[in-house]
Amino acid sequence: MADDIKKRKRLSGSQYLKKRLAREKDLVKQKGSLLKFCQQNSQANVINDNDTDDSEENSGNKNIEDLSMGEVDNKKKEHDNESKEEINITEKNSANLNIKDIHDISSRKADFDSENENKKEIAISIISEENIENKKSCNYDEKYTNFKSLDFDDPNKWPSIDDKLRLYLIECGPRQINMETFPINTSGRSFSSFHYFRRLPNGECIKRSWIIYSKSSDSVFCFCCKLFNIGVVSLTTNGNNDWKNISNILNRHETSNSHKKAYQNWKELETRCKRGKTINNINEANLKIETEHWKNVLKRIIELIKTLSSQNLAFRGKSDKLNTSNNGNFLKFIEFLSKFDPVMKEHIRRISSQEIHCHYLGKDIQNEIIQLLTNKIRSRIITALKNAKYYSIILDCTPDINHTEQMTVIVRFVSTTENETTSKIEHVSINEHFIGFIELYNTTGLNMTEVILQKLRELDISLDDMRL
Repeated sequence: MADDIKKRKRLSGSQYLKKRLAREKDLVKQKGSLLKFCQQNSQANVINDNDTDDSEENSGNKNIEDLSMGEVDNKKKEHDNESKEEINITEKNSANLNIKDIHDISSRKADFDSENENKKEIAISIISEENIENKKSCNYDEKYTNFKSLDFDDPNKWPSIDDKLRLYLIECGPRQINMETFPINTSGRSFSSFHYFRRLPNGECIKRSWIIYSKSSDSVFCFCCKLFNIGVVSLTTNGNNDWKNISNILNRHETSNSHKKAYQNWKELETRCKRGKTINNINEANLKIETEHWKNVLKRIIELIKTLSSQNLAFRGKSDKLNTSNNGNFLKFIEFLSKFDPVMKEHIRRISSQEIHCHYLGKDIQNEIIQLLTNKIRSRIITALKNAKYYSIILDCTPDINHTEQMTVIVRFVSTTENETTSKIEHVSINEHFIGFIELYNTTGLNMTEVILQKLRELDISLDDMRL
């Protein structure tokens, strides 16, 4: 019989009382919170609320501060879901508000609007500061001289992107144009700085650094997808200006696999550029190391040639190979240096292991370096002679081992040394310098005169300044 007894469908009086007291307690806590969302017709004489519930697509010039309204929207949804009885009680209470409460509500709204204006200014300043930093990091080095005329702020005008331009754009970074009002199309819509941020369900805002705006085409591009040309989409090729559906387009694009891959490639290459770990940087570093190695090798070879020449020592012997007997003073000194000098040790190692075949130790290189040193010394002698102005010539002939007459040319002049401050002559010296040998195939006076005059013209020495 007990099972057949029907359960009570309605609450008892005590249960109704407990439920009513709990509801009234909640209403006391939430008193005045719904007034922020009252329509204009309900408080027309008190609050001038200009907020609207337009969709995201119809808010082309929507302020950036709306991005931080997540908590307010959540509260609104909670209050809209309240029971009809709670809404009636709240409206009844709001109708009985006095003038002081109305002024308090107006002041809170003004504070709220000013706080949102500050958030907007902060967001705009963040974008501006990032653009300034990107401009500072964009260096016009010698390797980027071809891109000085590039309109970097307009992606619609970028040429086809190669590896060199890609590195340049990544070093400069994306620049997001921020304007108070963007151009309005024929449909009455426009782009907004609102789209530079992604709004998460919890109200948090994430900056979309990959979005760049083009003034010439009034469209937006994806920076990373355009750099790596991944996927044939409007954000990569010609830009997208469908402002009505731009929010959905951006949301779909940033969750696509092609965009994620391009974004990852962009950040990896940007990190390698900052650390100098790109292929070009590695190759340049290796090239610089190799260049320094050969410079050091040539310095030692030249100094050795100068030392042997100043001591009138023979260079070559019977053999021109390293680590053999009778291979001459030059190669022996090279072998000696390799025992103590790491540069020459590495050079000899490369030669022995046949890593290189051009070692700059042969007789042709020796003669070429000797000739270069000769020209340099001769030019200094001629300069000193011209500074002295007057000179004389000493000539002498002697046959060589082939019985060919060799005429020596020696110039003689007086040089002075002056004090730089007082311009007084401090030292006077008589100088005689050997200019060179001239082969004579005819030892007549006329032929010798013609030969010496020709030599003076080659050395650019004036005959009028010669004195006997």
